[in-house]
Amino acid sequence: MAIALELFLGNKPVPFVQVDWEKMAIILPLVFTDRIEINVQGVRQTAIRNTALNMSIVLRDVPKLFNLATVMCCQLYRVTCNCFSISDGELQDVGVGLYPSMSLLNHDCQPNCVMIFEGKRLTLRAVRLIKPCEELTISYTDILATSKERRSHLQEQYHFLCQCTRCTTEDKDCDMLAGEKTAWTSLRDTIPHLEQLQSEQRWEELLKESQALLHRCTDVVPDRNIYVLRLLDLATDACISLDDYETALEYGNRALESYKLYYSDPHPSRAVELLRVGKLQHYLGRLEEAQGSFTQAYDIMKVTHGTAHILTNEVRRKLSECQAELGRV
Repeated sequence: MAIALELFLGNKPVPFVQVDWEKMAIILPLVFTDRIEINVQGVRQTAIRNTALNMSIVLRDVPKLFNLATVMCCQLYRVTCNCFSISDGELQDVGVGLYPSMSLLNHDCQPNCVMIFEGKRLTLRAVRLIKPCEELTISYTDILATSKERRSHLQEQYHFLCQCTRCTTEDKDCDMLAGEKTAWTSLRDTIPHLEQLQSEQRWEELLKESQALLHRCTDVVPDRNIYVLRLLDLATDACISLDDYETALEYGNRALESYKLYYSDPHPSRAVELLRVGKLQHYLGRLEEAQGSFTQAYDIMKVTHGTAHILTNEVRRKLSECQAELGRV
């Protein structure tokens, strides 16, 4: 919302409306306060769309403000389609921003570039050799989803049907939905509840329920199923929060195999997961394993993040610590 307001106020005054800002100060909070959800996970873009819709409805009966509402709605929709989620070093959403030059890039589910943040600064980095005149592409959506889910999200959010090779060939869909359908369907339906427990930091409940589900699907749904993979991530987070590092490492190692399958190198998500597993191995004194994980993470981040990025420097520092400790053993 702040971005849309900034865009609006940066334009010339709307000539066909005389704004009564005292009324505006009363009406706008009624519209915005309950509709915009801003937290450490970022700004939900669906909330922006809902705000635009509700603003037009509320202001419809206020003639002097309706034209202004129309302009504001246009700005909100522009933000929705062109903004980027700003992520921290561990790729967790922390905000939203507009980067006009980056908005020119088209989508591909197997892009040749990735966007990396360092604070509010966005850097576009190539992750493979790009031929002369080849189009630069990024991914608008999480690739850890089936082609149907990716297409649905892109259609709803950006209003186009993805025709990339991964979507048209349904690449890796069979792996993502491997196992007994009734079992993984149950997992899929339970995950929103578990994510709610995670957001509320109810770690004991989250771990208990996640472990029960993982145990129940052991022989019928493999780890490469995307819903089991999500369970493993949730269980790992819960274990770390509860200081159960041995179990966290067990789940983290299981998840790494699937990350390797779906996030082809070099991919920042796999590098971050390798870093997390490496930290657990290092803490538990498994120095050779940690050295291997940090080495893999560093090799990926040199490409995806660059050698000067703060996270790459952290991996290099952890790798040096491991090597020094191994030299003393």
